[in-house]
Order: sequence, then C-alpha cells, then structure tokens
Amino acid sequence: MKAIYCAGEQARVVLDILDRNDGQDELIFFDDKKAGETIEGYEIRGGIEKIRELNPSNVSFLVAYGQS
Repeated sequence: MKAIYCAGEQARVVLDILDRNDGQDELIFFDDKKAGETIEGYEIRGGIEKIRELNPSNVSFLVAYGQS
C-alpha cells in the first residue's frame, strides 16, 4: 500500500508516475484541507491525524507537496 500526503496538483503527478510503474499497490490519500473529497477517483481519507492509524510495516509513504 502506498500512502500519499497532500492531494493537490503534485499528488496528481505522483499518481501518474505510480500508475505507469506498476499499478499494483493500493493507493490512499491524505490531506488536511481536502478530507472527504476525491482525487482521480480515490477518496481522501482525512488529514495527518489519520496517518497514525496506518500499520507502518504495510505502507510506503510519499509526500506530494509543492506549488504549480
């Protein structure tokens, strides 16, 4: 499973790269300001507080923060 924090335009770039590379892993998104919204069909599960609920042995974590 791959968790992506920040669901703005940079997250779309990361998503595109991940989809091109394998598309095998479950992708989950987190963003403090966009909880409950979707990005490219993926639900944004909540803010940083929700990340603490993940099992770290099952997750690769990416931060997709930047300005476009």
